[in-house]
Amino acid sequence: MDKWTIQNEKIIINVLVNSSRGSVFLESYNASNSSTDGSKLYSLFRKTIDKIGKKNVVQVVTDNASENVSAGKMMEAMYPHIYWTPCASHCINLMLVAYSRKTHMLQKNLRNLVLSNEWKDNSYAKEAAGKETAKIFISPSFWNDVVRALKVGGPLIRVLRMVDGEKKLSMGYLYEAMDRAKETL
Repeated sequence: MDKWTIQNEKIIINVLVNSSRGSVFLESYNASNSSTDGSKLYSLFRKTIDKIGKKNVVQVVTDNASENVSAGKMMEAMYPHIYWTPCASHCINLMLVAYSRKTHMLQKNLRNLVLSNEWKDNSYAKEAAGKETAKIFISPSFWNDVVRALKVGGPLIRVLRMVDGEKKLSMGYLYEAMDRAKETL
């Protein structure tokens, strides 16, 4: 299930079904005239599960907004054989946002360091390497490159390759990899 708010503030919930044959769009719900709290989403989960047949459903995937988590818990209580899980790409996106915030703090701290009186009084600041270091830390292009590198590198790329790869993995391996990537970041 995927919830979208479009330009005119209309809330649309798309329901997609995945099987060994691939993904298929099932239907859309206009949720603009009602709240999308956990109980309303749970009702939507139940309606969809009943339509498909509970024996045909093993997992419901949504983003990890609090109302979806709540609806997922209610659904798991009603259908113990069906699991709710957060969308892998949504989780990765949240990790990138959090990591980007940490990068801004690092940038600010390093800039402050090389602009401080303590730095200026340090003998290293007067050497060629020290001057080059300071020049790099205050350079916008350097930080743009850092942000770009973070967005395309490291542990998240490994997880993305797993998600997007040809080799079919069990969800357990995928979520373990996501947890490891989150801990690394």
